[in-house]
Amino acid sequence: MKKIFSILGGYIGLALVICISVGFAHSVNVSLLPKAVFLYKLYTGLEYFFAVLPAMLFSGFFAAAAIQFGRKSEGSVTRFSPAMFRRYKTSMIIALICTAVLTFSEEFISVQIAHGKTVLENQPKLVTEYVSVSENYLLSNNASAARVYADEALKLDPTNEKARDIQNEADIIIGQETAGQSKFIKEVDWQNVLFLTEDNDIDKNRLFSAYEYLIKARLSYDKQEWFNAHYFAQQGLAVASGKDSNIAELKDISSQAWNNLSNLHSMNKDDKQNVFEQKYMGYKALVEGDYLKAYYIFMNLQSQSLELSKDSDVLFYTEVAQKKVNERTFFIDETFELKGFESATDVYFVLNYGNSGRDLVYFRGVTSTKESGNLVQYLRGLKIISFDENDDWIYTLEVPYAKVLAVSVKDMNEMTKKSLGITNDINIIPYLMMKSVDRHESGKVRAPTYTFAKGHSIDEIKNTDFFMLPISFSDFQMIESAHVQPKTMEILSLSHMIGKAEDFGYSSVIFGQVLMNRILYPFFLLILFLVVASLAWNNRIGQATYFKASWIFVFPMCTLLSWIAYEVLEFIYHQINLVVMAMFEPLSMALLAAFILCIIGILSASIYFISRKASGEY
Repeated sequence: MKKIFSILGGYIGLALVICISVGFAHSVNVSLLPKAVFLYKLYTGLEYFFAVLPAMLFSGFFAAAAIQFGRKSEGSVTRFSPAMFRRYKTSMIIALICTAVLTFSEEFISVQIAHGKTVLENQPKLVTEYVSVSENYLLSNNASAARVYADEALKLDPTNEKARDIQNEADIIIGQETAGQSKFIKEVDWQNVLFLTEDNDIDKNRLFSAYEYLIKARLSYDKQEWFNAHYFAQQGLAVASGKDSNIAELKDISSQAWNNLSNLHSMNKDDKQNVFEQKYMGYKALVEGDYLKAYYIFMNLQSQSLELSKDSDVLFYTEVAQKKVNERTFFIDETFELKGFESATDVYFVLNYGNSGRDLVYFRGVTSTKESGNLVQYLRGLKIISFDENDDWIYTLEVPYAKVLAVSVKDMNEMTKKSLGITNDINIIPYLMMKSVDRHESGKVRAPTYTFAKGHSIDEIKNTDFFMLPISFSDFQMIESAHVQPKTMEILSLSHMIGKAEDFGYSSVIFGQVLMNRILYPFFLLILFLVVASLAWNNRIGQATYFKASWIFVFPMCTLLSWIAYEVLEFIYHQINLVVMAMFEPLSMALLAAFILCIIGILSASIYFISRKASGEY
């Protein structure tokens, strides 16, 4: 066994060196960042290696076994001799190890290499996007935002001169805006950081009771913090039950705080009172439900001075307004600073509503936010085409980008679920936000456009800026991965997809065949290795045969023939599985039948091997 492993290992190691060398010698035909060229060529070499690995293992195993069997062929005068059983045991162990290596490389390593190359290929596009966005912000006199995007571009490409120039220009503008103070460059991750003072801290992990809000409202009222007093009083009223004894005091504090705000608002304005006026208008917009207006007002206050950028009221109510804005809209720049790259393109599926019609959903690309466990996604080029129960077109919805959140439906009543087509076995659904706004400037909005058939209008659409898909979020992710390539899906997801393929407009036969091919692939390989072991015995190299230099040239030819034979046999293997699927239903029966065929194949190859004898008479 050691000799076989040493010969096989040496051959595979040499092949790895050759493939990587070819990968580095191969010219790169795609646009890459300078620092990514080395890694891309390494990936290319590894891609070559794993593509030919099956052929190399088969040919290497054949050569090593032929040498080993030739050197030690004693004890096999009769069929089914103990010596052949020992050789069978050795061959089976090596075959199992090689099978495990090939299965792991096929299921995991090759997929990761392909993904890594895609990431490197997409990096220049992302740098271009960052530079373009930072330029636009610089032109619109938003130096802080321009600086942030220039930084992101330089993280990916430190040699990008354009991003460096924008960064330097943004620094100069920011320095001029804060003249007389220490240089202040504001770099804020508004997605992840909360700016709440200790007094105004909100416990996000639980819902306050009316009494707890009352305590906060009292403290704020005693400090003459009228915004906070009114806010916490209103929050307390929102969660209070009809019989709550705190309602009267909450209403009183809310009323008194609002009166004080109104009195201050009506006074003559100096600079300090002008700031209060803006705070008042922002808070008033917040109370009236115009959360986007409130957000822009408080964001504008932050940008006016260093002092206001640290003001507890401004920071707190900016956060409150942004939370409300994020419930129905998202920021346009989120589509430019995506953490990952598009994991699937040209995805489409059907949503059937029984006798109520159906929707055809399509999007050009999807990007998942890795840090959120893929629970936040962005869909590029979303289009939804709706049909009635007679398959007549009703309307078409289109939007450049939509943001997808995973939301729970446990608080929805049965009537709402029924109207949306959500069944009781669904707990979390995809919530599509289709309206996006600018993070810093009002008036810049990307909203969905609707095209209606004759006799239909926008009045029929209850919610024009968001859309709830009546499927589980896990099924939504499963559809996305199925569209990349069924053979790269997780086995559990693939098996789950088979039962639902028809519901989403796909063929269950295609996914069933892929599942069968992948599950039985190790058995297919094991049969081939046992057959190769038998061929190695039949063509074993005798003890008296000396190594010839010309044999070196035989190895590449042997590998090439192995590769051709492997490709042909794999094609036949797939066709046999397809025939078995056609003969047996359901899929479980087809899998069982194919598994039995594989066992018969392994037993037949095993019997054939151990029935060999040294005389060569078969």
